Amino acid sequence: MNAYIETLYERLSVAKDGCIQQMGPLLQSEIVAQQFDIHRPDKFDAYLEACVAFLDERLESYNPIGLQWIFPQTMVEEAFEMEAIVDWYDSRDEFDRLCHQIKTKLQAYSDEACSEEAVKQLADELIAEHGAYPNHSIIEAYRRRPQKNYLPDLVVATVIEAVLEKLTFP
Repeated sequence: MNAYIETLYERLSVAKDGCIQQMGPLLQSEIVAQQFDIHRPDKFDAYLEACVAFLDERLESYNPIGLQWIFPQTMVEEAFEMEAIVDWYDSRDEFDRLCHQIKTKLQAYSDEACSEEAVKQLADELIAEHGAYPNHSIIEAYRRRPQKNYLPDLVVATVIEAVLEKLTFP
């Protein structure tokens, strides 16, 4: 899991500017598609600023030397559970699927065969197959019930997936 998260951080940190460039058109497209009442430029700009802030927050959550990594694992698990309760989307099934994919992939390796290079390869495969957690949960929940206040989450999740697809399949 750590290699997966670290690889996401590495890739998305490099691609941050590209993510930001895609946000405006995607946000505008979704506003039109859902017929949200966001016609004033200052309102649009506020949503766009929120998207950039959400991207920064997501990057920090993947940061391998970020604050969240200095706490004991039990505190991290408790924080995950609280986040699952508080978030407007439920990502527990997506997390379980990701963990299952990791376990399945690791079963093919013995401890000796699971070198740093092999772990990096497995992380790359996970990203290619799964994308970035919790994007699927966010996108699915939004599509079931589109709301203006969820737009920044949707835009960030969608842009990250698009960028990762380009980076994963050059």
